[in-house]
Amino acid sequence: MDQRDLFIMIFYALDAAWDKSKNNTLGQFLSEANPFLFTDCNSADPAIFQDFCKQTSKTINVEDSYDVALRYIDSLNTQEIKLAFGTISRHEWTDGVNKYLSSLHKS
Repeated sequence: MDQRDLFIMIFYALDAAWDKSKNNTLGQFLSEANPFLFTDCNSADPAIFQDFCKQTSKTINVEDSYDVALRYIDSLNTQEIKLAFGTISRHEWTDGVNKYLSSLHKS
């Protein structure tokens, strides 16, 4: 998977957690990180995706993607976001990634 795929998976995972919690801090991050808002950039606030790319390699193995995502989440230093990501098990993550990657998801 590439960086954008991983970024989108993190967004989906956190969005699912937000649906349950409605946490304001998490909601603000999701608004700024939204990879679907504009067609010409990879997040609503371009600095978020740029920071993400600095911390990840261009390609990521599916087997390593949960750990890479977790390191990125930890780098945000925001307890609410860490707690939200912590609600997703490695198994749920891997299932979600495999479903996403097997679907027509690229534009």
